Amino acid sequence: MNKKKVQILSTTKQGANLKHNEFITLKRKKLQRFFVWILIILAIAIGFVYAISKLTILDTTVILTHRIAEKNPKLEPERVAKRDSAISRVYKRKYRDNYCEQYALIAAYSGYYPVLYRGLRISNDSIYLLQYEVWKYGKTINGEFARYPNGVFYTDGKKILTTENLEYIIQFTGTETECLAEEKRKIYNYPLLLECQKRIRKLIRPPGNKIDN
Repeated sequence: MNKKKVQILSTTKQGANLKHNEFITLKRKKLQRFFVWILIILAIAIGFVYAISKLTILDTTVILTHRIAEKNPKLEPERVAKRDSAISRVYKRKYRDNYCEQYALIAAYSGYYPVLYRGLRISNDSIYLLQYEVWKYGKTINGEFARYPNGVFYTDGKKILTTENLEYIIQFTGTETECLAEEKRKIYNYPLLLECQKRIRKLIRPPGNKIDN
C-alpha cells in the first residue's frame, strides 16, 4: 500500500514538474516573440526617422522660406506688357544667325545663393535655393567654357560661384535672336515657376539676373 502511494505521489510530482516546465517554456516563447516584435518596431522606427531626415523639406530653413504654391499664378499686367515689348524689340533688331544657346545656371545643392542687383558690384543679399532651382538665365554664342572660363560663373571678389555651386544646363538652341527672345521670356516669366511660387519671399527675376533686359 505504501509502495502504491509512493508511486502515485511520484507520478503526480512528475506530472506537476512537466506542466511547470511546459509553462516556463511557453512563457519564454511569449517573451521571445515580444522582444522580436519590439526589435522589429524599433527597426521600422529607425528606418522611418532616417528616411525623413533625408527629405530636404524637413530642413528648418526650407520650412521657413517655402510654402504651398499658389494656383494659376499670373503676372501683373505691367510685367506682361514689358515682357512682350522686350521680346518684340529683339525681333526688330538684327542679330547674327549663327548658333546660340539659351541656358540656365541651376543650384548644384540646396543652400544660400547671392541675389544680384544692377549698380551693386557686391551684394550682401541672398536667398535659399533648393537643388536644381534656377539661379540665372542667359544666352551665349560661345558655349559654356568660353562664356565662363575656368568654370567660374560669378565672383565679386568675396563670393565665388563655380561648377561646385552651379550647373550649366542648355534649355534652348537656335539663332541669337531666338535665344535672346527665349532668355527674356524666361526671365520675365520667372515668378510663374513653381519653385518661385513656393517661396514666401518672391523675386520678379532669377537671383543671378541683375536686370530684365
